[in-house]
Amino acid sequence: TAAQLAWTVYMLGPQMEEVSPLILPRVRREIDRQILTPALQRDDFWWMGFGRRRSVNNWNPWICSNWLTSVLLIEQDKDRRVKSVAKIMRALDNFLNYYPEDGGCDEGPGYWGRAGGSLFDCLDLMHSATDGRFHVYDNALVQDIGRYIYRAHIDGGYFVNFADASPRRRAGGDLVYRYGKAIGDPTMVAFGAWGDQ
Repeated sequence: TAAQLAWTVYMLGPQMEEVSPLILPRVRREIDRQILTPALQRDDFWWMGFGRRRSVNNWNPWICSNWLTSVLLIEQDKDRRVKSVAKIMRALDNFLNYYPEDGGCDEGPGYWGRAGGSLFDCLDLMHSATDGRFHVYDNALVQDIGRYIYRAHIDGGYFVNFADASPRRRAGGDLVYRYGKAIGDPTMVAFGAWGDQ
């Protein structure tokens, strides 16, 4: 994904430069061509929720998390970075505006990692990038979206499933643990620690 490439550049950029001075410019150019410029310039991607189709699903936070990671780590132009972050936040608002009050994932727990989990990726990135000034973890909906994953848990690797995903899944320990820490939910923290076993 674009986020994986962006993190690779962030973590290993100097080592990549030693291998070849052509690698980093090419990776940056491809990330710009495939996500940074099109997502900033266009409003007609259905997953953004800006068009006639106002209701969006897990594609929204999943793509926004990749886009936001790429913006924060790769985008060099300050004005474009600010405009992109603002647009990502508006797109995430479109996701949250149609989310049920109980925090239940409309596609079941099998998709929670790409719905609630990717939402948390975005919130966590913004919290980190602003040195904690962006803080929405006390929002009831944000909390319930996180809690859904353990509320849908039956036992062992089984979850209550009603969509097209398997009733068996891993709990996604690290992500669940970090989300639980952020919202101050000890049950979710413990569930995340259990999920990593």
